[in-house]
Amino acid sequence: MIPDDIELMADWLGREDSVIQRLLRTLSRDHQMESAIREILRRRCRAIGLDPANPPAFAPIREFPDGDVLLGQVCQPGSQAQCAVPLEVCREHIGLFGHTGMGKTSLAKQIVTSLTRKDCRLWVMDVEDEYGNLLNMVGPDQMVAVSADQLRFNLFQPPGSWVPLVSWLEEINLLLRGGTFLRDGSLNLFRSGMLKMLSQSATSSSPTPSQTYPALAEALPRFENMGFGPNSRNRGYLDSLINRFNMLRDAFPNTFTITSSTMLEELARRNVIFRLHELKGIPLQFLVGFLLVWLMRYQEANPSDTNHAVLVEEAHLQACEKSRMDIGENVLSRCFRLARKRGIILVLCDQVPSELPPAIVANLGCRIVMRLVHPKDCWTMQNSMGLDRDQANQLTSLEKRQAVVHYSLHPHAFMIRVPTLSFPPTPNGNDLLVSGERILSQVEWQTCTNPPVRNPQENRGNEGYLEHARERRFLVHIRRPKSSLVL
Repeated sequence: MIPDDIELMADWLGREDSVIQRLLRTLSRDHQMESAIREILRRRCRAIGLDPANPPAFAPIREFPDGDVLLGQVCQPGSQAQCAVPLEVCREHIGLFGHTGMGKTSLAKQIVTSLTRKDCRLWVMDVEDEYGNLLNMVGPDQMVAVSADQLRFNLFQPPGSWVPLVSWLEEINLLLRGGTFLRDGSLNLFRSGMLKMLSQSATSSSPTPSQTYPALAEALPRFENMGFGPNSRNRGYLDSLINRFNMLRDAFPNTFTITSSTMLEELARRNVIFRLHELKGIPLQFLVGFLLVWLMRYQEANPSDTNHAVLVEEAHLQACEKSRMDIGENVLSRCFRLARKRGIILVLCDQVPSELPPAIVANLGCRIVMRLVHPKDCWTMQNSMGLDRDQANQLTSLEKRQAVVHYSLHPHAFMIRVPTLSFPPTPNGNDLLVSGERILSQVEWQTCTNPPVRNPQENRGNEGYLEHARERRFLVHIRRPKSSLVL
């Protein structure tokens, strides 16, 4: 039986070394040589700058396969190895987690820039306005920046003729359920109302490129003019649906009257920074989920050798609340499950990995963890990366630009140091707006000829209902069953 400290020193010195192999074979036959062999190993450890009494928690890795995405230098004594992740591993998706200020955004920029050099198209969901300098890193002629105000698309227009209108309507239905937390009653009203509008404006069998679809400007008044009395059960469901439509109208005013557009098809052929920092809450969650779902459906009929990388900041915002079991599978889990088949690489950045679904964190092809503070986050990464207690304790004491990496080609996690990176200055707001206007000049879109205007007098019963709601705003009606069984 070889002592644990000798086993650990042999691991650090390299078991492939012929001298180490002979020492271990000798020890397995003659334990009287234990003290001499331990002293020999200690001397060799000191020679490479390793304290034999306090060896690092992470085992050394001697050889790294050739990679495409450089992460940094391996932190182990006597080694100058560089860690680079192969593109095959990146296709299994990348997770980058860490506390704010630890260099997570800088490393994310390095990763996505390396992916663009490997002929990957890039979509960046920039929710904190931190990725504007990618425009100069990748090249202004190869990347564009689009703000939320510059987006002009139709929510109800499918990604292509291969997607039936009814099927795409169900996708929007799921987005409203998971992104805006609508209940079944509101979604049933949405589904029935939109099916009537779609049947009037288009056929689900043979849509044409010039076909127009119902715009938000047409859908919103249709639901506002639905006649339900103040005591109707559907009145509350309808108000919730109208409230969400008003949120989308206020957040995306330029998309309000669009009936058909080629903007998303044009953006799918480019590297894009979606500047979403002005959006908050429900509109932000809905738009990021919509773009992910749209790209997934678009790629299913447009396979190519070019991968599509999507960087999602604050990825936990796309995960449903754990208390809301009725909304089913959330957008992020669905995209994670199907993205690899569609040639999409997801790069998920987050500060709270414990808020992500466990199936996503555990099945990432490459996990990169910088310093974490909350014990729940450390516990999540410890389980998903297979760390022991000493290794997990180091997650709370990592220095800036230090990270623990685990990917599928290595059975054990190891530590790296991310180099200090220099980035070009971020373009000013005008340059970013000009970049978006450049893409708008190449896009065709159609708007409603006469956008309907909301007329309160035409809302049958709405004014009476609002007055009724003001008088009884603190009263909650409970529908009781006719009979109940007490156990």
